[in-house]
Amino acid sequence: MIVPWDVWQKNDGGSRYFGKAAEYADIYGFVRAIPELFDGYEAVFCRGGGIPTSTYEFKRSPIVLQGGHDGVVAVVRTKPKSETDPVVIHLIDWNEGDPFRLIIDQNQFFHGSNIVIDLLSPLERAGPGILDHPLK
Repeated sequence: MIVPWDVWQKNDGGSRYFGKAAEYADIYGFVRAIPELFDGYEAVFCRGGGIPTSTYEFKRSPIVLQGGHDGVVAVVRTKPKSETDPVVIHLIDWNEGDPFRLIIDQNQFFHGSNIVIDLLSPLERAGPGILDHPLK
């Protein structure tokens, strides 16, 4: 995880950004609360935000964003060579705008097996280790 402290901003003559840890406590707590969904995982596919799509070759996109997805970034992360660990899709909505839909190509995840989706999100201004489970 890249921590937003002393981060270079790509702009014309702009200064470095020095964020305070308290400003990101909800995100830090979120990551600490579920290390099993971060540790050992690698990004295999990205969609949105001008991020390169993938370092791997896919015949078709494993995920698609529809609707008001301007500012949404979706990153598919997996543990290399594992067919049993969960696939994690990190969603970041930078604009917190209109509702959007995430379409998952089930055939590209565990060969079309049934999938279970848990939506986890950090609580704003939450202490370390606190999660919000709006859907289960």
